[in-house]
Amino acid sequence: MGYVKRDLFCTRRRDLEQPGVEIMWLDFKLIHRNRLLIAVSYQPPNSAAADRFLFRMCCSNVINDFLSDASNTMLFVIDFNDHSVGKPFQQQTELFRLFNMFNLSPSYTIIH
Repeated sequence: MGYVKRDLFCTRRRDLEQPGVEIMWLDFKLIHRNRLLIAVSYQPPNSAAADRFLFRMCCSNVINDFLSDASNTMLFVIDFNDHSVGKPFQQQTELFRLFNMFNLSPSYTIIH
């Protein structure tokens, strides 16, 4: 689910969502025709390699298209669940570095 304040102009971009990829794309219209695309995703623990590949392809296609306009901005909020299974999502983080994105939360957000 996603909740957005009523006075914000936001649409859910179902056209960007792919079967088998748990991701929601929210497109915000900002001032001066600028846009902010927010991706919210959950990657279950022990996700199969095919699922991780599908996620990377989905994100890569959207990033390439959306960021081709320099006035657009993008934010990803993703739970990779990689703390218990080593580093299977290293390719995903490399994908974001490729597009000059950095990790705002380099350590785990869960507090034990």
